[in-house]
Amino acid sequence: MIKLLVVEDEATLADNIKEILTDLGEITLVYDGEEGLFEAETGVYDLILLDLMLPGKNGYQVLAELREQNIQTPVLILTAKDGLEDKVAGFQKGADDYLTKPFYREELILRVKALLKRSLG
Repeated sequence: MIKLLVVEDEATLADNIKEILTDLGEITLVYDGEEGLFEAETGVYDLILLDLMLPGKNGYQVLAELREQNIQTPVLILTAKDGLEDKVAGFQKGADDYLTKPFYREELILRVKALLKRSLG
């Protein structure tokens, strides 16, 4: 079964993402950067959906630490930060895709499926 990790501090949005993606696999929700990093380090996930503006560690820090540890789980940044410099920073730190909020339900599903298809073969 496909396992997705959603790191999103806004509980309502996290629940909505879980509802949108529930048909794709098992979804774990965490609400801050520290917990997200711990889960990503200790669990086996097929994809991580990562907000940037998080309590504890921000998404950039989480992503950088994962890549420093050679954890290559695909990461889809899901954030309200829509500036070009934010996107550049996200990709430079190792993101596989970047989607800004608000997003279309269908686009989220398609991007997640595309990343899973590439990573799972």
